[in-house]
Amino acid sequence: MNHTLVLAACATVALAACVKMPDDGAFAFQTAAERLDAAADVAVQGETADGQGDAIDGQGDAIDGQGDAIDSQGDAIDSQGDAIDSQGDAHR
Repeated sequence: MNHTLVLAACATVALAACVKMPDDGAFAFQTAAERLDAAADVAVQGETADGQGDAIDGQGDAIDGQGDAIDSQGDAIDSQGDAIDSQGDAHR
């Protein structure tokens, strides 16, 4: 009799481990394999999101590089303007 109770308790615990409470409050049966598959899907989604973040960072770096190039061109134009001003001052 005791063995039967122990086996029944173990079966109940094992079954409870496979039952998941979704957000809507209804019970859904989910095997360990299904849980592992869902976890793998989440991991893949995380890797995909990480890759997208890296791509966005790369685009930001490229835009920063373009901004630096424009700043350099502006500095060169300022220098040319200063040189022209100096020439004008020398001719006065």
